[in-house]
This record gives sequence, structure tokens and C-alpha cells, in this order.
Amino acid sequence: MKRDERLSLLDILERIKLIQSFTGDGKETFMNSRLIQEAMLRSLDVIGEAVRNLSDEIRTRYKNIAWAQIIAFRNTSIHAYWGMNMERVWQIVEHDLLPLQKQVETIIQDLQADED
Repeated sequence: MKRDERLSLLDILERIKLIQSFTGDGKETFMNSRLIQEAMLRSLDVIGEAVRNLSDEIRTRYKNIAWAQIIAFRNTSIHAYWGMNMERVWQIVEHDLLPLQKQVETIIQDLQADED
């Protein structure tokens, strides 16, 4: 595994943990806090950018992950930020982050095993 890719994968995990800490008080707190929303969106942007920096080889090998949707979300958040739907963002927290975290952890383990 290339060093930069490993760092990108670790960035994804770090940002997922940050988002989990931002949203620990639940949906109502999230929906009523612009600060938490902005912090979470920034972390989702970083995840999208980290995914964008992964090689085609990794994205092809782990094609069960919604790489294109993650990048598309980042692009929307950056370029059409005024149209962000916070209900949709909350759905990402509830349904998508934990599976992504487990998948990225698996990728790191697999790639480390490939190097050994």
C-alpha cells in the first residue's frame, strides 16, 4: 500500500470518529446546531477528498463501497453548499458511517497483509 493511500484511509477513520463525537447527543441537537452541522460537513468533505485520492486499484478492488457517491457528496457540499439537506446528512450519520468505518478498517488490514 502506498503511504499516501494509507494516510487517506486513516483520515477517513479519524473523520468518522470526529463525526460520531459531534453527533453523540442525537439528531435534535444536530438539527439545532449550525456549529455541529458545519463541523460535520467539513469532516464529510475531508472523507470525500480522501476517497478521491485513493487509487483506482483500491476503488476497484473494493467496489462494494459507494466511492462515487462519497465523492459526489463532497462535490455537492463544496460547490452547492447552499442546497445541503441536513435530513440527508443525518441519514449518512445513521446509516452510512459505521459500515464505511468497518469497510475501511478491513481495507487497511487487507493491504497490510498484502505487504507482509
